[in-house]
Amino acid sequence: MSEFKFSIDSFGLWRRILVKNRVYKALIVRFVIGRYGRDNIGFMWTIVEPMMLCVGVMIIWSLTKGVGYHGGSIVAFVFTGYMPLTLWRHQTGYMVNIGKSTKFLTIFHDLNVMDAILSRLFLEYFSVTAASLVVFASLYSFDLLDFPYSLSEVVKGWLLMGVICSCSGILFAALSELSHIMERINAPLQYFILPFSGCFFMVEWLPDSVKKYALYIPLVNAYEILRGGFYGPEFPTYGDSVYVIICSILTAGLGFFIFERVKNRIDA
Repeated sequence: MSEFKFSIDSFGLWRRILVKNRVYKALIVRFVIGRYGRDNIGFMWTIVEPMMLCVGVMIIWSLTKGVGYHGGSIVAFVFTGYMPLTLWRHQTGYMVNIGKSTKFLTIFHDLNVMDAILSRLFLEYFSVTAASLVVFASLYSFDLLDFPYSLSEVVKGWLLMGVICSCSGILFAALSELSHIMERINAPLQYFILPFSGCFFMVEWLPDSVKKYALYIPLVNAYEILRGGFYGPEFPTYGDSVYVIICSILTAGLGFFIFERVKNRIDA
């Protein structure tokens, strides 16, 4: 009897997984069509848009700073800086007020606001990831970018970047439901975080008295791991993956806690 009950429970769990899979696919298609429409290249803009920023910055930096930067390739530095930055902007900036804009979808039994948030995070993560792969393949094919010293470290750094950005996106979404002020300060906050994110520097370049404070920022640690995989031991890095994961869990936990407090406000 217990085995039979277990098989029934397993079937019910599998059914819920299949339902959520269809829900997430439908939400992702809705977000893409609502954002880019059906004209021109349509959903391909999800990949082309992040590419444009990175390539544009590469061209400007190469013209103004030359091919080298602190002893390394300027192309590699910009690539490892701006693609993660784009991921951060997409996974946090687009989360503001997402609860209000999608709460009407909760009339469907199998869909809630958190499904909309998670599906949007998946969309942004995979679109920026695809754009990064296209940019890397293009630069590598023209000998403008060397192959990473450690591909596994690059992948780990990118995954950690996705984790901290996603968890921060959940927190941003929750804060925007808690107070409308978040909608007003989101853009200034993005610019304030920018110089401290690790996009424009490596910890090794900082004074010894500043290094330990820079490593309190989770984004800096993710950047260090990613760039350590690209450059190798030639450029010392200081990233701590465990610290990034702990900060991500705490950030997401705070976001979920706030959502519980404002759940009735969203449903109203």
